[in-house]
Amino acid sequence: MEEVASSLGELDGRIIIDVSGGAKRVAPDGYLELASDSTRAERIQSRQPRVRVVRINLPNMALFQKPMLLGTRVTLPIAGNEPARARSRRKHHV
Repeated sequence: MEEVASSLGELDGRIIIDVSGGAKRVAPDGYLELASDSTRAERIQSRQPRVRVVRINLPNMALFQKPMLLGTRVTLPIAGNEPARARSRRKHHV
């Protein structure tokens, strides 16, 4: 990821959407945990400081095939580092 982010060239003002799930490992308690102390989106941002990096956590593929599988609409968490923009986007639904 770092190699790709560093080799993208001039991206000032562009938006990069990070849909990667992050590298994970099995923790001592048997559950999955992130294998790094920073997200890929944070590492991309550190290499491309003038881009906007948006992190989207996509749900399981089964929910794309049957959106009402859980009996309600799917919620997609979207993260970025611009609070004013985040507030303005809350009304949009997937």
